[in-house]
Amino acid sequence: MIKTHSQQGLILSLIVFWLFLISLILLLNLRPTTAQLTWQAQNKQIVHLAWTREQLWQFSQQTPQLYATDTNGRFYDANRIPSPGYFPCPDTNNNGQSNAPCGQGQAIAIGRLPKNIATRSINFTPYHIPEFSLGYAVDSRYVIQNSDYHNPPIQRFAPLNVIYPGEAGLQNLQGQPSVALLFIIPADEDFNQEIWHQAVQQSPQHPDRQAFNDRFPLQQALTLEQWQDRMQSQVASFSATLCELAPDQPHWFNACTNPQQPTPNCPNQQPANPTGSDWRALLC
Repeated sequence: MIKTHSQQGLILSLIVFWLFLISLILLLNLRPTTAQLTWQAQNKQIVHLAWTREQLWQFSQQTPQLYATDTNGRFYDANRIPSPGYFPCPDTNNNGQSNAPCGQGQAIAIGRLPKNIATRSINFTPYHIPEFSLGYAVDSRYVIQNSDYHNPPIQRFAPLNVIYPGEAGLQNLQGQPSVALLFIIPADEDFNQEIWHQAVQQSPQHPDRQAFNDRFPLQQALTLEQWQDRMQSQVASFSATLCELAPDQPHWFNACTNPQQPTPNCPNQQPANPTGSDWRALLC
C-alpha cells in the first residue's frame, strides 16, 4: 500500500517524538541528582580531610627532620632539634600561616588550620582548593613552639613521649574522649575562634557548647592513643641506632636537662639538653 504524504509526515513526526523522548530520558538519567551531587561533595570532603589528617601525622612524626635546620638551611645544634610528636600552631590571624608561638597561658591553642608552613615546605590543606578552611584546636603542650615553656631558645614542652605528659587537654570535646588534636570544618564565615574558646570551657551539656557543636560539627579527631601508637612506632624504628648514642649526649632521644629553667622532668643538669624527650628510658 502506498503511503500518502500525510501518513509519511505522521510517521516521521512520531519517530522524531520518540527520539526526543528517549534523549530526554537519557539526559535526565545521566544528569546527577541533588542527592548524588551532595554525596559527591561529601565524598570529596572525606578525601580532603583524610589527606589533611595524614599531613598532620607526617608533620608530627617528622619534626626532627623538618626542624633540623633554621630557615636559612643552617643545621641546628643537636640540643635544639625537637623530638617527634609536635604539631603546628594554629593560624590565628587568618593569614593562612602557622602563627607561632601559640597557646601561651591556655591549655588549648585554637584557630584555623594553617594552609602550610612555607619555611618547612609542608602543606596541611589541599593547595588546589583555596576555600578549604578548617577550625583547629590542639593541646598547647603538643605545639611546636609555646613561649610558656622558658627553655630558650626553643620554647616548647619537653619531655614529650608516650608516658609524659600522658594526657590530653581536649577532654570529651564533642563526644571525643582524651583528644590530643582535632579539627572541624567551619559551616560558614561566622566561625570565630573566641567563641570556640568559650565553648570548650563549658560542660558538654551547657547550651552554649551544644549550640556550637551543632553549628560546627566535628569532622576529624586525632586521639592521644593514636598519637602514642604512631610516635612509639616511629621512634622504635630507629631505636637500634639511637640507643648507641651516649646517654649524656645532647639529643632529643636522651633525657631532658635544663639548667636555665629546670622542672621536675627536666632538671638542672649539664650538659643542657632542653629538647630531650627521654625515649632512651622507654626503648633501650
